[in-house]
Amino acid sequence: MDRRLVLIVWSGLLLAYALGACVPVMDVDAAQYASMSAQMAREGNWLQVFDRDASYLDKPPLLFWLSALSLKVFGVESWAYKLPSILFALAGCWGVFKFARLHHDPRTAHTAALVFGSSVAMLQMMNDVRCDTLLTSNVILGLWAGMAWLNGRRTHHLLLAVLFIGLAMLAKGPIGLAVPMLAIGGHVSITGQWRALRDPQLLVVPVILALLLLPMCAGLYQQHGAYGLRFYFWDQSFGRITGSNRWQDDSTGFFFLHTFLWVALPWTLFALVGLFTGLLRRGRSLPEYASVSGMVLTVIALSFSHYKLPHYLFVVMPLASMIAARALCNAHARVLDLFQFGIALCVGGGALWMSLKSFPVDHPIWPYVLMAGILLAVVVYARSSGASRALWPSLIIGIGTALVINGHFYPALLKFQAGSQVGNKVRELKIREDDMANLATMSRALDFHAGYSVHWLRDISEAHMAIRPGLYIYCNEEGRAALLKGGQTPKDTWIFPAYPVQVLTIDFLVPERRSALVQTHYLLKF
Repeated sequence: MDRRLVLIVWSGLLLAYALGACVPVMDVDAAQYASMSAQMAREGNWLQVFDRDASYLDKPPLLFWLSALSLKVFGVESWAYKLPSILFALAGCWGVFKFARLHHDPRTAHTAALVFGSSVAMLQMMNDVRCDTLLTSNVILGLWAGMAWLNGRRTHHLLLAVLFIGLAMLAKGPIGLAVPMLAIGGHVSITGQWRALRDPQLLVVPVILALLLLPMCAGLYQQHGAYGLRFYFWDQSFGRITGSNRWQDDSTGFFFLHTFLWVALPWTLFALVGLFTGLLRRGRSLPEYASVSGMVLTVIALSFSHYKLPHYLFVVMPLASMIAARALCNAHARVLDLFQFGIALCVGGGALWMSLKSFPVDHPIWPYVLMAGILLAVVVYARSSGASRALWPSLIIGIGTALVINGHFYPALLKFQAGSQVGNKVRELKIREDDMANLATMSRALDFHAGYSVHWLRDISEAHMAIRPGLYIYCNEEGRAALLKGGQTPKDTWIFPAYPVQVLTIDFLVPERRSALVQTHYLLKF
């Protein structure tokens, strides 16, 4: 594989990631985690996690630790919150390459890393930063090091595997251990490498894991007692399968099967082809079985959960990328190339439509970049042959799509997230914490962008009691009407369009229908 082409592609992807880093954090989860990280940075309480004034027991602390440290160094900015996760995501791409390189030629390894780096899953993880970015990256790094130890029995590989698995557990709990175990266990059982499990070096694994988890466990016990430890090691993960966890929804056991179809774009076709051929193979005909066993067994385990969300599937995307790369580099059927190019064109065309139709601007730089990329991809497709015919045109369109989504679509979309817009206005006006309140309009993005936890007024009667000269109140249309009806007339008013941007609908994306869905929020000064 031409190194110059690889560098050009990665340069385009890095530019797209940089644009995404500057997009404001999105309600609900990412903004909540960002505001919690900022709170940790302000208060300096690193072992115990708080969400505003309440003790927090849901996610492990690694995301909060790393993001709080970044915010403390660089200031309260969206890119500073996202920076540690983005760096780990890039390390995850390197982990995909190293994992693939253990059993495949450099071309397949580079392809696997590029497939992962240009997938919709990666684009989502880079923008809407949650715990899954750290989990996914550390899982693939741990899997690479674990497979390297299995092949060569070198102690430093085992130590690296335990380190990354420990970080994965600190990112999102026992699933950080379960996925590498399912992947490596499947490989060992198929290839018959049982003697490796009797290696005395493995005796240090539980000791090192315990030391890595000790600070978190100490904080959990101090804050929540024995239940905190039980929640982390059982209820949060396995409790979702047994039903003991309070989080439940009505999703079916096939939820992750149809979710995978869009999460793996634009590489869904070759991921499915590679998975199908991998499952059909028998004996030792595959160079490694960790990717197939890890992906299949993890998806089956996740499908038994009583509560499912699309980002739960991100943890298997490095394995899916490895499977897709193997199929891409071994593809000989031109019909697959044609279908792959058609999928890439649909992805690029959809992004172009959303950008130009949904959020038109006078000088749309990035949509024109995507247009040029689509034309270039057509030329490359017409002149290419073999595996390159499926790979490079899709990568060109994928980069153009990432650039237009992060450089045009998301910045325009987030203008309708009133909480972040109001938070920026709070900073601009230099409103002190004691002079700011939020009336019945929940927004964690407001807390983060304002730089402090905005006081919540529970109802209109509490608002009437709190109002005084110099107080600012963020409210919706109903709150403003109630305040005016009660005789509270603001001295200044700032108006912001408001829509839950994490729940996109076709009606919202069509400008002619959008006005019926968009509400109006206000910042009132009394």
